[in-house]
Amino acid sequence: MRLTWEEVEAGVSCRGCGLPILDGRGSRPWRKDMTEAELAEHEAADAGYRSRHADCRSHRSSVSGSRTTHCGYCCPPHPMSPAKANELGSLLRSILSRKPDARELNTWRLTLTCDHVVQRTQHRDHQTWTTRVVECQECSRHRGVICADLLPYSEGPGHDERPSPEQSELQRAAAERELKKLRSQSAKLQQRIEELERLVR
Repeated sequence: MRLTWEEVEAGVSCRGCGLPILDGRGSRPWRKDMTEAELAEHEAADAGYRSRHADCRSHRSSVSGSRTTHCGYCCPPHPMSPAKANELGSLLRSILSRKPDARELNTWRLTLTCDHVVQRTQHRDHQTWTTRVVECQECSRHRGVICADLLPYSEGPGHDERPSPEQSELQRAAAERELKKLRSQSAKLQQRIEELERLVR
């Protein structure tokens, strides 16, 4: 059902609705900038679209440089132009090649299913550890993460400044979670101790 970009440029119509993807009419102006004739044409096109897709209940889409809208339910997705693909690829490469500053990272102590403990860094925007499996260097295998503790700022690699308020809040929240967990474990242990003492008597 999908068209290639070459087919779109050659004028092949959408295989869902039969309308052109590139209609050669240019991008639609903002409604506030439309003339009376453009506004009347826009409203007529909108009414026609609504009548054709009354039961579809999906989004509309169009490509840059074209005013024809297509239905997200009836029409297959439009192909990406080579220029847009190159633009997106360049943007992604620039993001992936950027190395975060040490001040943007938090250090976590991870306890793995093999009982080994490793340290990993993660961007400070994350309030919890987000990866379920990491590589254990001692086992030379990927292991599951069973416990993740946020380290104090000073224990992380390259951290030679005071933590930001956001980092302090993350550390406080992590400490509260660990304290709650330990208190729960302590209460269960105390209950079990009392049960065993009653049995011993």
